[in-house]
Amino acid sequence: MPLPQIQSFTPSERLQAALDTALAQIIELMDEPLGTTPILHVEEDDGFWALVELRERELHLVISTGCVSALDDLWKRALANGVLVNDDGLQPANDVLVHVSLVWLILHELQHYDLGHFEKVGTAFLAETERGRQFALARRRDSAKAATQSKPGEEEIEEMYRLEMEADADAIEMLLDAYSDDQWEELRYRIACVAAVMVLIDRADAALPEGQSLHPPAKHRIAQLQALVVQMWAISASPEGAKQQDGHDPSLGPSEHFKERVLVPVFRSVEHLLKVEGRR
Repeated sequence: MPLPQIQSFTPSERLQAALDTALAQIIELMDEPLGTTPILHVEEDDGFWALVELRERELHLVISTGCVSALDDLWKRALANGVLVNDDGLQPANDVLVHVSLVWLILHELQHYDLGHFEKVGTAFLAETERGRQFALARRRDSAKAATQSKPGEEEIEEMYRLEMEADADAIEMLLDAYSDDQWEELRYRIACVAAVMVLIDRADAALPEGQSLHPPAKHRIAQLQALVVQMWAISASPEGAKQQDGHDPSLGPSEHFKERVLVPVFRSVEHLLKVEGRR
């Protein structure tokens, strides 16, 4: 994944850079671009939220600047607590982790469109966190349909849980699949970046009454993330995966390298992220 020089970027520029990287990732993995070109709108707001909207035939991606600042703050605190320290004692740069986290958030939003979720829920927008949902509803306050959506029912909550988990799974695969067998540390960083977004979505919805959030709790989302990583570990132990061990200690097969360099340390890193953010 090519990383832009983002150190001096404004929040809007960082979000545009993350969108560009996400779209490039889709082309790399799918050999074709997304079916439409999303139009990015950056809202100056401290809250952590993002949403995708269909306006006639155009796909609009709306993201708050609070997503950038919240991820920046989380990663600074996490790195200060020793998360993601490499074998040589070094850590990835904060800017890199924020960028990859934003890329995954955007991939998640784009997957709502690519998976046909708008048709399934019969709405023109899908939002991360309640604040984003209320932002979208406020712009539709004259709509009778919007009024009925302001208080989600049990069936709507269950359906949205399912769609969120589905978008998570596809976006995780999009972010994690494009790595080679000599990039164990980069893979570990990417997994942790996914977890960071999940933790912040959970924090953003924590103030809602029980049963009112339209998003799965972080523990469910992270459990799915961990299950997908374990599945990758299992694949590395397959005959096909065994062909990829060139350049590694011959006494260790790919599955052991994956376990030592990715599986164990990233699970520990995810636990640290949850503790840093107070979600444990």
